[in-house]
Amino acid sequence: MADCAFHILLPLLAMFVVTYSEKTSEKMKYMIFLLPLALMPDLDHFFFMHRMLLHNIFIPLIFIIASIIITDPRVKFAARVGFVYVASHIILDMFSGGVALLYPLSHNIFFIQAELLFDKGFSWVLDCGMTPYSIEWALAKGSVITSTSSAAILIVGLSAICILYRARYSKQQEKW
Repeated sequence: MADCAFHILLPLLAMFVVTYSEKTSEKMKYMIFLLPLALMPDLDHFFFMHRMLLHNIFIPLIFIIASIIITDPRVKFAARVGFVYVASHIILDMFSGGVALLYPLSHNIFFIQAELLFDKGFSWVLDCGMTPYSIEWALAKGSVITSTSSAAILIVGLSAICILYRARYSKQQEKW
């Protein structure tokens, strides 16, 4: 199951790769400040509609529409970061059991299953589809952090990001 560490670190690393430039330190403020959006879809767990209410395609669309409508480049960038964080969360959860991608229009659970097999060679198995929603399915999907090691990975990863940010920030201050 994709847990907290993966939901935060994977989209953050993707944003670093895509936005790397001289202005990365300015954009990094937004990327770090908006990190809670990477976990926002799991708030639907508290409404007893886990992987339904906030795990659908309509939530990331709000960020896309905002980035199209808004003209301020900083807010536009923040909306794009929000889209990446929320959409990556939903995609990761599709690989770990599925999500109600079209909720409230449909209660079906959409899933992607990928396996790499090394039996008499090498083969890649990719399966995707949908299944009807059931309360048993919803209860089987666990908590946000599923292991101590993933919590440690999250802490170390976020600490490394803060150290890198601080190092870049202090270098820029020296230039002034």
